[in-house]
Amino acid sequence: MGTPRDYYADLELPPTADAADIRKQYRKLALKYHPDRNPGREDEVNTQFQVIQSAHEILSDPEQKAKYDASRTRNRYPGASGVKGNPWANAGAQYPPPPR
Repeated sequence: MGTPRDYYADLELPPTADAADIRKQYRKLALKYHPDRNPGREDEVNTQFQVIQSAHEILSDPEQKAKYDASRTRNRYPGASGVKGNPWANAGAQYPPPPR
């Protein structure tokens, strides 16, 4: 299984983008990479257009976007140890504060 797609990167957006930003950027990129607008380059732009479409399908649906955002957070710090989340979150708790 490969690396999961970053739909925000596919649409050239930050993960903080809202629905209006997603819609606006999708339209901009769809016009740029649509096969009908690029005669002679259909094979080249078709793949990119499909990537943009799949990213838009996920990010434009609030329910799917919420699931995707949750999986991004969960997968940010994958651990073979089974630890979920940030493995360094409690690292400072094991050391006492320095003397004053």
